Amino acid sequence: MTHAAPETTPKIVSKSISKDGVGPAIGALVRVEDDAYGCKSPVQCDALNLDDDSISDTYPYMEVGSADAVIGHEATVSKVADDQLFYL
Repeated sequence: MTHAAPETTPKIVSKSISKDGVGPAIGALVRVEDDAYGCKSPVQCDALNLDDDSISDTYPYMEVGSADAVIGHEATVSKVADDQLFYL
């Protein structure tokens, strides 16, 4: 996501599910141009692991050119209990 204009406010949400030891690497790029003042950009990454072997990594990439931009990154990793998998 590139903020090329002032006062822009997107919400970036990334979700993933991992199983059998395979896990994604989630990267979200937020770029704020020098003249894009007043921008706000929350980034949320949610990962769900279906077994003990799976992993999930999140990597925020932020290039902020405007001093008053508000950029944030939040990540959660959750696991589904084995008895709950039966109902999926």
